[in-house]
Amino acid sequence: MQVRTLLRPRRLAPTARLAVLHALASLIVNLAIYSSPSSVYHPAAAMGDQFIPWAIGVNVSSAALVLLFALALGWNRRFGRFVLFDLVTSLFPFAMLGYLAISDPELKREIFGVIYIFFIFSKGLLLIWVALANVKDGTDDKRVGGWILAVSLLNYAAITPWVAFNAWPDADEPHYLLLTHSLVADHDFDLSNNYSQRDYKSYYPPDLPDHHSLINSRGQEFAIHDVGISALLVPGYAAAGRLGAMVELNIVGALLALGLYVLAISIGASQRAAIVAWSLFAFTSPLVVYSSQIYPEVVGGASSVWAVITFARFVRTHRIKFLLLIGFLVGLLPWLSVRYWMVVGPMLSVVALYVIARMRGGSKITAINRLFALILPVLLSIGLFALFDLRHYNTAMPNAGYFLYIKAMRPPMFSPDIYVGLPGLFFDRAYGLLTTAPVYILALAGAWVLVKRRPWVGGAILLPSLTYTLFAGFNLFWYGGWAPPSRYIFLAAALLAPLASLVVLNRAFGFVAWVAGIWSFLVSAGFTAFPLTRYTFWDVNSGALSQFVRKHFGVDYGTIFPSFIRASAIDYALASAWAGAVIACIWLLSQPRTNRDVISEPF
Repeated sequence: MQVRTLLRPRRLAPTARLAVLHALASLIVNLAIYSSPSSVYHPAAAMGDQFIPWAIGVNVSSAALVLLFALALGWNRRFGRFVLFDLVTSLFPFAMLGYLAISDPELKREIFGVIYIFFIFSKGLLLIWVALANVKDGTDDKRVGGWILAVSLLNYAAITPWVAFNAWPDADEPHYLLLTHSLVADHDFDLSNNYSQRDYKSYYPPDLPDHHSLINSRGQEFAIHDVGISALLVPGYAAAGRLGAMVELNIVGALLALGLYVLAISIGASQRAAIVAWSLFAFTSPLVVYSSQIYPEVVGGASSVWAVITFARFVRTHRIKFLLLIGFLVGLLPWLSVRYWMVVGPMLSVVALYVIARMRGGSKITAINRLFALILPVLLSIGLFALFDLRHYNTAMPNAGYFLYIKAMRPPMFSPDIYVGLPGLFFDRAYGLLTTAPVYILALAGAWVLVKRRPWVGGAILLPSLTYTLFAGFNLFWYGGWAPPSRYIFLAAALLAPLASLVVLNRAFGFVAWVAGIWSFLVSAGFTAFPLTRYTFWDVNSGALSQFVRKHFGVDYGTIFPSFIRASAIDYALASAWAGAVIACIWLLSQPRTNRDVISEPF
């Protein structure tokens, strides 16, 4: 009897049986997409040749994630619905193949882009749904963190080739890439031969008559931009040129997205609230946009967010290794951009004040040791940077390229007219943070809650964010030139985003989160489906995305917001009205009696 029982084949559990069927069905669907008749492709079918394999990769990756977490980690709640939704969305590439036969190239590209991005966002929605259905407070943070990292990277990496296909790098981006090219090809920082040989032609076809460079006393040409991001992109660029550099930034962007979740947990949010906050900010502007832009913003944001996470861990444990790590992360920032000094000083000040405030009678030596551990990595980084600039720019001043460039600028880069720059950063119709991503209203509401619950960690977030934003407001080019919106306050936005977790599940005023979230996702979908709409070129009083909508639907939604490029009386009136509405929303959302999903114990 026992022998017959052992030899009897075991029946698979329901989840395992459904998983096997899902794997087989997914294999059949993707093989069908891959083997679609070549006659479907239009003669100029570069989009099909390039993006159908990416779509298949997204299909396989999303199915593999769902199956892995269901079978290995028990994420099988509502598994049947997830399988059905995953299979349905896996069919979207067939629609992409069908529209490749359209003869009008512009129309074909637009329709293809809509379907492709809708496909990517649908997969992202599925994976967010899986997490929300299966994660409960107390679930292993490492498992949830692995899921968030994988989902973020999957979505960013899927969007990136579409952006690279449809838009050249612009503004400062070609110059950052040219320095990376010089490091890969010539193993030096001298750009004179690279500009003269037009080495940028592989990713920027027009000429670059405006060299973003300075010539030193030896006749060498060095970048005015800080070299950190160009050096960091060397591995990706060496592997696959511009696209490889963009994918490398996708990885950093995914680490930043993971940081949003981890920081939300660190400040006392429930896991569900942290996941909701991550999903609202990781896939909306500016993070989803800058995850594929060749700028230092994503790296600076990731370094800053993880520095605050490390400070929160030091507050809990008082381990000196966390101070060393904070110093290392903060010490990286000046290499990325001179603007990031506005974060270095305030963040180090908050951490140092905390160390001093916790000093007790006989613990002065301990406090001094801790302060030394905090400052040492920063001093080493600045010293190395000074030596680098002394060799290349003939001055030991860190960020020498920018300082020498700004000194020679006419007109000066900074203006006392902060009453233009500061409201413009938030409410401008083309460049404003709250007009392109109103979900940040939730983050501002969470800031008020955080100050009362976690004052020290709140200070490490809010003081750098405030200082950095005010600094950007004094910049004559507060809008960031031809960069996508919110470049100059990206780092502040990244630090503030996790704070939304403290109010995002506010049940009494959930309609605010829904309205802000839907608007933010629609704008992000536009920026990703039609990447050129990220850039507002000539008609800066309108905005490229609102112009695109007006062209196709006859409605310019941008007119309901002010334009601070022109900054007329009507613009100040509109900004005042919107500011009043934002303040009202912040007050409603920050009411403590409705925040039921926050863990309220202080550190």
